Amino acid sequence: MELSIGTTVDLPGGGLGVLRFKGQVEGKTGLFAGVELVGDSVSMGRNSGDFKGRKYFNTRVPNSGLFLPYKKLQLSQMENKSPYTGEIIESETPVRAPRANTTPALATPPMVTSLPNRSPLSFAPINKPPQPRGGKFPIITLKSPVEIHPIKGDVENTGSQRRPSAPRTGSSEDHSSHPGSPKERKFESQIQVLQVQLKKSQDERNSLSSKVERFSKELDERNRILKNLQSTIHDHLEPALAEMEKELANKDSKMVRLKKNAEAQRQEFMEVIESLERQAAESAEMYEAELMKYQNDSQTMSSLEKRVEELGKMLNNNESAKANLVQQIAQLTKTLQEKDAKMKDMTAEIAKQHELTNDLTKRHEEDKKELARLTKLSEDASKSQPRNFEDELQINEKTIKQLTQKNRDLQDKLKQLESHQTELNKARAKSPQMYTKDAMDLVRHQRDSIEREKNEEIRNLQARIASLETGSLVSKVPSLTNSSSSINSPASSPVLGRVSQVVDGQLRVYIPPEPVDASAGRNKWCGLCERTGHESIDCPYENDMF
Repeated sequence: MELSIGTTVDLPGGGLGVLRFKGQVEGKTGLFAGVELVGDSVSMGRNSGDFKGRKYFNTRVPNSGLFLPYKKLQLSQMENKSPYTGEIIESETPVRAPRANTTPALATPPMVTSLPNRSPLSFAPINKPPQPRGGKFPIITLKSPVEIHPIKGDVENTGSQRRPSAPRTGSSEDHSSHPGSPKERKFESQIQVLQVQLKKSQDERNSLSSKVERFSKELDERNRILKNLQSTIHDHLEPALAEMEKELANKDSKMVRLKKNAEAQRQEFMEVIESLERQAAESAEMYEAELMKYQNDSQTMSSLEKRVEELGKMLNNNESAKANLVQQIAQLTKTLQEKDAKMKDMTAEIAKQHELTNDLTKRHEEDKKELARLTKLSEDASKSQPRNFEDELQINEKTIKQLTQKNRDLQDKLKQLESHQTELNKARAKSPQMYTKDAMDLVRHQRDSIEREKNEEIRNLQARIASLETGSLVSKVPSLTNSSSSINSPASSPVLGRVSQVVDGQLRVYIPPEPVDASAGRNKWCGLCERTGHESIDCPYENDMF
């Protein structure tokens, strides 16, 4: 049985809801139904009509929505269907009018009357059962198998009018006019059959009306889609077609220009060939004239032959020289390409050296700041500590002076590196071929030496911090983690990790070296099915209810 949107449905396991959605759900296979829970079932809601960030239907109460398989909902409707759906269940026993009492009626003056004329039977709609106009027929209820009883007052009045002072005798006249007589029961059964047929026809009409309405909606939707497609064609395809035609025209014009250029180049090439042919013809004529001249002179014949042999050798030599020249040109071209590649590598290396110089300059500034802070802390410590630490503070001041001198030397080397790099740039601008591998090796050597001296200086600072910690000066020494984190990892400087917890005499909040899971040791809990033993990502009931 098909369920329409907006109908009230029975949920599996009990509860009521209103069908709000029917269709596919992203990330799931099969047909699903979205139900808005009502009444006492609202607490069973899992969502507000959305799943994985996508909204499928709206709910009046937050978290009162539920998704479940559509077939499962259909089976629940078939199982919970009421057995009384408007069908008429006829009783095997005749309906009898109850008697008001068993005592004889009071005596009244005899009267000869007849039953009032009954009005013709009328049919009412399905939702309203037919009511007798004169009030003499029993009320028929279609929704439940309730026993049919006649109206008490009418039966008593009829009996009292016919026989006021004597009890009923069961004559044929009484049975023919009694409301429960076979004739009236036949009429009533016919009325019920007609009502059932009328209900079925109205149900068919309602279903046909719903189908017509659904088809009308589908037709409107298709018309809307067709209009959207037409507007899309008008807005996008036609401009795209015009643009393509414009591009085709541009390409045609380019082809025409290319043809003209090719024709002009071919004409120039033909002119060059013609000029070469003329030169060759002139050379041949000159050689022929010389040959004729030598042929006429018999005395110079031998010398002419020798000259011809020499010219042949010269021609062969010229060809071999030409081949060698071509090879030399190829080698020079290859060498030039290698030089260009080296130039690119050197340019990249120079850029890296610039970055390294900037980094070293920044580190030097940070070291200067740290030294200033250490000097100030040493002065403060000398004021606050007892006199027995004055010798140690003097030693510390000497060490700081030495570190300051080392930083100055490092700054001088940085300046030398910058000047050397400037000279290399000038040399490369003057003669790129001179900028060879030796210059790159020199730059790398200087960079490695500066790095080694920088690391040595940082190790000295760390050792100095350790000595200050042993001398009860930990509370006055700031952390040097920021200045050394870019060179050494935290694992290589445990002293910095301990000192960094105290700043200006106050203890910092402890930060663990590795992230800690706050839910470690707890039982697994699934928020989808609200059960223990597994998590939401591994829920085995995800495709049933979510």
